[in-house]
Amino acid sequence: DTCRDMRDPDWKTLCAYATQQPDARAFFELLFRSVLIEDGNDALLTGYFEPELDGSRVRTARYRFPVYAMPPEAKRIRPWLTRRDILSSGVMDGRGLEIVWVDGRELLFHNNSYVFFRNVDQVPAHKRPLGAMNRSITTMRSVAVDPKFVTLGSPVWIEKDGKTPLRRLMTAQDTGSAIKGAQRADVFFGTGDKAGRTAGRLRDPGRMMVLISIQRAYSLLPEET
Repeated sequence: DTCRDMRDPDWKTLCAYATQQPDARAFFELLFRSVLIEDGNDALLTGYFEPELDGSRVRTARYRFPVYAMPPEAKRIRPWLTRRDILSSGVMDGRGLEIVWVDGRELLFHNNSYVFFRNVDQVPAHKRPLGAMNRSITTMRSVAVDPKFVTLGSPVWIEKDGKTPLRRLMTAQDTGSAIKGAQRADVFFGTGDKAGRTAGRLRDPGRMMVLISIQRAYSLLPEET
């Protein structure tokens, strides 16, 4: 699915060939080269997940903490209000921006940034959430990156040592406000509490190699003098 979103001419050729090549490993070894992109900062691999909350469409004694849609002014003005300002000013009151009411207030406050939500009803229940490319991300195959350094849709090789070594081909399909830098990667671990616990344990050095087409790789080589 992601391949169809790539616009460069070399990607169109690669995507067409991919449908005819049953051996994925042979496909990547033949037509791609790995490139290490660095910006001088240390590499850091972390994990994220899709939480599941119990909720209600109407406010009740149990479900009393609102999940808000983003107000129009927050889309126009960046940065907008802080979390403290949003909660203390009443700016969200009486505007019908509540999407659902939940009973997991601590989870909503887990991140220092205030997170707005949107209602997504075109994704089947068995699919995972939508990433930055507006396509469902895949457990342990999708990774969030900094698009300033890594083109969204690119295949990447993630590797790390430590207590739980990782060597895995993934796809750069997502972004995040805290994912900044050439060697910053956030691995998607799936849905639910178990995925959340596993994702929370990942905070390790490692390496991310970007796989680019042979044509592009050769174009990046320095000219001989």
